[in-house]
Amino acid sequence: MIKFLFSFLIIFNASAGVVQTNGAGTLLLSGTLDQANQKSILKELDSTKKVILNDVGSGELEIYLAIAKKMMAKKVDVEIQNACIATCVYLFLAGKNKTLNNGFLGVTENTNYYVKNWDKVKEQFENPDKNAKKEDLLKELKRVAAMENRILAPLKIKPEMFERLPIINNSRGENAYSFVIYKPETLKKYNVQVFGTIKIDSIHFKNDLMKNNNLYIIE
Repeated sequence: MIKFLFSFLIIFNASAGVVQTNGAGTLLLSGTLDQANQKSILKELDSTKKVILNDVGSGELEIYLAIAKKMMAKKVDVEIQNACIATCVYLFLAGKNKTLNNGFLGVTENTNYYVKNWDKVKEQFENPDKNAKKEDLLKELKRVAAMENRILAPLKIKPEMFERLPIINNSRGENAYSFVIYKPETLKKYNVQVFGTIKIDSIHFKNDLMKNNNLYIIE
């Protein structure tokens, strides 16, 4: 597992993952999705027509990519209610028809960005194995980047969507990372066709996915 590589990207205090169905082909996801959620979701997607992402936070990337792969195969529609942040972006991009229902998509840098800019960002990575080399982490990043590309390439999404230099703010004694909230018209520039609107007021974060110390840009 590669969760330790992305500890700096898990920037939100999301609740435990919740998976619900309404019996009419709609799957509702919320919180931070884990391995137990993954098994349930992959099974439910066999009979799902639409996935609703309601305050879905960042989690272990391989789990989210596996779910996204199944969503693409089943050609399900997807809708964001409230927030879909960081690794949740792959679930949204995997949907056939994508809708923002007064929700928003918070996009951070992806693994490809770190591989491309390794010399600039390698010091951000904390190595849990003190005897391992930074080159080992880069090798692992490249492996994960290949997984991301298998999701993104068929969608023909422009990589610039994820190419953001992370901004770290420790002024409050906590790590804070920058992310971009894209408007539907901006997403079209990256070949992401989206219906609906974002509710700017909701970006002042009445939910617990994001705290005041996190930095964001609206484009």
